[in-house]
Amino acid sequence: MNMFKKKKFNKYEKEKTNKKNPNGTESPIENKFYNEAVKQGLKLKVQMKEGVYRLDFLYEDEDIPSLKVVIEADGAYWHLTNEQKAHDYKRERYLLRKGYIIIRFMGSEIYKSPIKCVKETIETINQLKELRKSYNVK
Repeated sequence: MNMFKKKKFNKYEKEKTNKKNPNGTESPIENKFYNEAVKQGLKLKVQMKEGVYRLDFLYEDEDIPSLKVVIEADGAYWHLTNEQKAHDYKRERYLLRKGYIIIRFMGSEIYKSPIKCVKETIETINQLKELRKSYNVK
């Protein structure tokens, strides 16, 4: 058994390239999620920067400026090792301190059902909006 043998990934989990899709996404799973979000009417900003970090997608609400939701599409290639996971956790804590809410999907979830992932995102955003409205948070 070779301990150093690289794991094989499906075509939606392979390494990102420097090539961007016309919509600004950088990977097939991001592209798949974004295209479905557009179909379902979810307005997202793509590849936004926050500090030293890049956000896959950002939802900002026009009526509730404090509602900032980051949606991450985690392909296995980039989120596999303990070092990569530690980086993700550090990044997530930073974003939470800045007031962002983070929704994460595994690449395989998006690959299998982008419709379900986008619907879950919309449901979560709607619940967050209702909660903030009930407390008069703008």
